[in-house]
Amino acid sequence: MASYLANYQKKIRILAKQEQKLRCLIQQQAEKGRLWMLSAVVKEARIRVLNAQKARFSPRDTSERTSRLANLDRQIAAVRGMTLESILAEFEGSGPTVTNGD
Repeated sequence: MASYLANYQKKIRILAKQEQKLRCLIQQQAEKGRLWMLSAVVKEARIRVLNAQKARFSPRDTSERTSRLANLDRQIAAVRGMTLESILAEFEGSGPTVTNGD
């Protein structure tokens, strides 16, 4: 099965696509409603990626596993606590800016 992608890899690719869409919409100066909707999608995609990373750990209870899971739980909580405005602000500064050559 050479074409098989693990579930977490699909989630990472989906997140990258959604983030790229958000960058494009910001550059195109799209309406705020579309930006808000897509930033909510990016937020949920980030949570899905982190949850997929959690699922990859073996069920054995080791101190390393426990600390990694606690770290991922903190990251998930941080993403859940982000506002849509903060996600938009994160992307507004990224990417090349287009100038008119003056």
